[in-house]
Order: sequence, then structure tokens, then C-alpha cells
Amino acid sequence: MKKYLVPIFFLLFPEIILCESITLNIDETQTSQAKTIEKETEFDIITKRIINDIKSKIITDDKNVERYINQLNTDGSFPDVNYRSTDRTLWDPLKHLDRMLEMGLAYVSPESKYYKDNALKEKLDMMLSLWHLQRPHSNNWYQNEIAEPQRMGMYLLLIQNCGDKQVPEDLFNKSIERLKNKGGNPSQQAGANRVDVALHWLYRACMTKDYDLLKSSTDYIYSTVAYTMGAEGLQIDNSYTQHGRQLHIGQYGDAFLNGVTKASSYTVGTSVALSGKKLEILSSFVRDTYLGAIRGKDMAYNVIGRASTRPDAVKKNESAVLMERMILLDPTHAKEYEQAIKRLTEKKNAGYHIKPRSRYYYRTNYSLHIRPEYTMDLRFVSKHTVKNEQGIGNREAYKQYFLSDGSTGIFVNGDEYENIFPVWNYTKIPGVTCPEVKNIPVDKSYITYGQTDIAGGVTDSMYNVSAYKYVDNRYGIETSANKAWFFFDKEILCIGNNIRSNSQNCINTTVNQCVLDGDIEISAEGKQLSIKEGIYEFTDKPEWILHDNVGYFFLQDCKVELEAVNKSGNWKNINGNYNRMENKGVFTLSINHGIKPSDGKYIYLIVPNMRTVKEARKYNSDKIDIIENSDSIQAIYHKELNIYGIVFYKPGTFSNNNINLSTDAPCAIIVKNINKPEVKLHVANIGMSAKEINLKLKTGFIKEKHFRYKVDNGQEGKTLCFCTK
Repeated sequence: MKKYLVPIFFLLFPEIILCESITLNIDETQTSQAKTIEKETEFDIITKRIINDIKSKIITDDKNVERYINQLNTDGSFPDVNYRSTDRTLWDPLKHLDRMLEMGLAYVSPESKYYKDNALKEKLDMMLSLWHLQRPHSNNWYQNEIAEPQRMGMYLLLIQNCGDKQVPEDLFNKSIERLKNKGGNPSQQAGANRVDVALHWLYRACMTKDYDLLKSSTDYIYSTVAYTMGAEGLQIDNSYTQHGRQLHIGQYGDAFLNGVTKASSYTVGTSVALSGKKLEILSSFVRDTYLGAIRGKDMAYNVIGRASTRPDAVKKNESAVLMERMILLDPTHAKEYEQAIKRLTEKKNAGYHIKPRSRYYYRTNYSLHIRPEYTMDLRFVSKHTVKNEQGIGNREAYKQYFLSDGSTGIFVNGDEYENIFPVWNYTKIPGVTCPEVKNIPVDKSYITYGQTDIAGGVTDSMYNVSAYKYVDNRYGIETSANKAWFFFDKEILCIGNNIRSNSQNCINTTVNQCVLDGDIEISAEGKQLSIKEGIYEFTDKPEWILHDNVGYFFLQDCKVELEAVNKSGNWKNINGNYNRMENKGVFTLSINHGIKPSDGKYIYLIVPNMRTVKEARKYNSDKIDIIENSDSIQAIYHKELNIYGIVFYKPGTFSNNNINLSTDAPCAIIVKNINKPEVKLHVANIGMSAKEINLKLKTGFIKEKHFRYKVDNGQEGKTLCFCTK
């Protein structure tokens, strides 16, 4: 008789296995499966998985339970809970449900002294009755349709399936009715919000044994695992948006992944399992995008929206749980997820098994450049994409007005910006050119589009050229600039020109503002200086500055300012929901363009993973030729890689030695193999209004070649590749 291994989902969910041996002969397997089907329905299987998950995630402590019992009023209320609160965030009544859930877990846990405790069960019933009597309601739909019903669903599942005594029938029915009538409808939501609402529908389906509801809930959850050209959800370029076309790979992307992987892990092997194309899409998003935005254990602040103003929000250690679920769902790529878990849990370094790649997400104006040695990301906005929201109604992100205007993150270890945000100077966000205003504007709407129609990037999957015509004519900002970034293997070249402003404030381009970590090495005016802290101005540009394994090289005369100081700040200054002091050393490096510049410029190189002064001295910036930096064209040539990077802000012609290239519309281009008969052009549209781009190319080998770039609806900015062969 042949022998077979038990499928992986059986190993991870042993509650559905009737025999202990991992290796079974085929007759035993068939018998075991037949008995399983007879003994347990799909509802039983899914319910047990949900309960096991709840028990693994919620920590209960008998001391806490005892304290809650002692605090409880005779009517089942807590004296420190405001049941009439309507707050949008940190909604007070949720404390009641959280305590009820922890107490309920103690009641069903054999290791607790409160296991099957009748007195505790009476108090739990009283607490549930009190909830229905008070009928708490928040002004934030999220609390009413996600936060409350998810907690309630988990509590009811525990008591109904694990308790010695179930919830009284009338009270149970009342709870189910509240879930049904007040818990929202996933059809009215999109993306992560749809998943979160449908998740408690799944809980309700298991409690009521309603197969139609089970099918409906999983269909809604899986419906979000599909590419869209709409405003919200998983975009066709593998980025993720929520609240308009707003970049949200983290925060809402987290919620999306958490809900989908959670539900999918519950349903593995059942008739409502996630499979086929949808599983491929989920796998691609996780491996290509989500994990790419995390360096070590920290996620890039550019992709988490207003959540960056919450303590520890960039830390993603807990995403290891998502990867464990992905191993179950997508065993083909188990090794990648296992490697990610080791990085997230800090068992391996941040570059462990990282594959080099470079992406431009044209649906969200986002660049992600990844090397084993470092990661750098870039975010900007156009008339088609939404700025980072300032959650006024949620009392969050008060100072993030400039955060979407060319913001860059430079990561070697990954923790370079960890909890720096309460002490950040929000007029000196890394990568951004803007006025140093005293009062940062606050948008009235949380969905605010950019003002430029020139923004985009081109990539060949390994290198990237991104361009942004920064324009802001609101709130007295009155500033504009042409900004481009050229991403290569060891360095990123940053070029700006046509910097103009009518603001009464000093205009700065910030090179970086990160956590101060170690000494700062400086080569300036023929001298080398090593400092720990201080404030410095360099009217004659420094040759290079080295800090925390990143080298900065200035290739054009400019006024450079360096600040390395300890700062203190309270989280409540950027997020009204927290009151916690943060103390950090802050490294700030910026270029001062003065007040009301009319033609400001800059050129500098960022060289991550530069660890010693010796490396800084030996580094040869001449490997990159800056050929043109005008208001029409920004063009460079990387000699070692034999690559041209060219940005056309308007129709024009670029000529240099053996290349003549013209275009009739704004675009970004990577030109490779220019000294060979087979030339490759990677082209992306960066003008929002152009529907077609026509190119002409001449080289030493090519008399003249014409190329036509057709701009499809919804795919403006997508990279196309042309070959002369």
C-alpha cells in the first residue's frame, strides 16, 4: 500500500485529525477522512479554528479578572467606563467588551482558577445585559460596525462553544440581532473595511450555522483580493489604497491582509477556501509589495498614512503572524515567508535573503528601491492621487501636510525613524522641498488631491527614475520645484531645479531627518571633522557627510545645514489620542535655498551602506555624469552601468555624444545598451494629460527609430519597454 503525508493544513489544525501518526497508509487516510466528515461539519472545523486563534491572541490573567470582578458594579457596569461616550477614537465603551472577552476566556480556560466558575458566568451575563441596556454608540462608524461587533462575535463564540453554560437564549438572540442590525454591511465598504465587516459576519454564520451567510461572508472577504482601477483597494500595479487613491500599503493594507489571511486560514480545506487566481494575487502583493516596504522589523512611514503619528506604529514584529498564515495558504513560497519571519522577529539581520529589485507604483506615485544592503522609498502626489490624510476628525496627523511632497525614507538597519515623529521638524521631512513655515497648514478634508499634473517614474525592475514637479499654491505656500531621483545599485542621485517661491519663509530641501545614531564624520573645506552633536552651517558645500551607515555627497554649490541635537516631544502634539513623551537624538541635514528663490537648484548623492570613513574617501562620484539639469530636462549617465536616465518635463530633445532622443510629451526614460545595436528604452508617461507619446531615437548604430507610447485609461504612468532590434 502507498503512503501519503497529511496535508499541511491538517498539521497546523490538529483538531480535525483523528489519528496521531503523521504518515498514514492510504486505507487509514480514507477511513480517517470519512470519520472526520461524519464527526465534524465545516462549521465545527471553522469554529474550532477561530476559537484556537482567539485563545492564542488574547492574553488572560487571573489577577486582571479578579480586579475586574472587584470593580464591577451591581448592574454589570464599570465605574471607569463612560458608556455614553461617542468619541471617534479610543472609544471608552470598548473597555467593557475587552474586559468581558478576557473574563470570558478565563471562564472557558482549564488553566484558570475561574474555569467553569458559576459566579463569574453570572457576572458575564450581567455585563452582556448591561451592554444591551446601554446600547453604546460612537460617532465613528468603524467603532459601531467593526470594533464592537468583532469583539462581541469572539466573545459569543467562546462562551457558546467552550463554556460549561452558554449565554441565556434570549440574551444570545438579542446579541445576534444587534450584530445583524447594527454591525454594518460589507457591500457598503471597500478594501480593508469590507474585510473587517465581513469577518464578524463569518463569526455570526458559525454561531447560527447559516451556510448562506458563511458563503456570503467569505465571498465578500475574497472579493477584495482582486485588482482594481477604482479609488480603493488592491491596485493593478500591486499597491494598496484606501480613502481615495491614497497610498496605504501599511495600516489599511495591514488590516486587509490580517482579515483576509485570518479568514482564509479558518477555511483552508473547506468548500469556502481561498484558491486559484485570488491566492496568486494575495501571494504577489505580500511578497512583492508588503514585505518590500518593511526593512528588518520596521515599515516605511510613507506607506502607513496617519498611523505614523501613533507610538510604535512602524514596528511590524507582529506581521510574523501574517507570514505564518501565508505559509499555510501559499506553501509554494513558504521559504520566502520563513525568511521574512526571521527578519521580522530579529533572528536574522535586515538584509537576510533580500532580493534586489526596484518598483514604481504608478497608481499611487510611489517608488520602492530594494537592495540587500538597504531600502529607499519615495512618495509624492499628483492630481490623480491623494495626499497623506490629516485625520482631523480622528485627532491624528496634525502636522503631516508636507509628508506627501517627495518624502523619502533611507533604511539600512530599518529602525532609522523609529518613534522619531513627535520630535520631527515637519517642515523638514526627508526629500521634501518646502518653506519652513511656523504654522503648518491643516487640510479641511481628509481626501485632498495633489496639484501637479507632472509626476511619475520609470523602472526596468532593477533601476528607477522618478520625477515630480512639486506645486503648492495653497495656504500661502506658493512654492514649486522640479525634482528627480535616479535609483541605482549603490547610490541614489537626487536632482532639483527651478525652485521658486513667494513664501516669506526660508525654502529648504531636506536630505534626511532621522534618529541620531553615533558620530557624524564630515569632510569640508579640506578638513575632516568628527562630531557627536551640534549645529553647523556650510556656505561652501561639504564634500561628504557620513552618519549611521549612510554617506551624503554634495555635487553642486549650496548652503548645507546640519543639526545633531537631542529633542523632546509629546505624541499628543501630533496625535491628540496619546499623551506620551519621547526623547530622541535627531540628525537633520538640509539645503537652504533662502527666501523667495527664483531658480534654486541642488544635486546630491545618497550612498547607503557606507560604513567607514575610508569608504567615503574612496567613493568616486565621477562615475555619474550630470549632463543636464534645466527646467525642461534632467539627464544623467551612469558610466559603470552604461545607463542613461532622462526626465522630460515638456516636449523636447536630448543630445549627448552618441544619443539623440526627442519626445512630444513629458516622460521619464531609462536608456540601456546605448553603445550596441540593440538599445532598450524603458519609458513611462509622467504627464497626466497626455494620451500618447511619440519618441525618436538616434545613436551611433541607429539612424532613426520611432516609438509610440499609447496611454491606456487607468494605466497612466505604466512603464513600457521598447527594443531597437
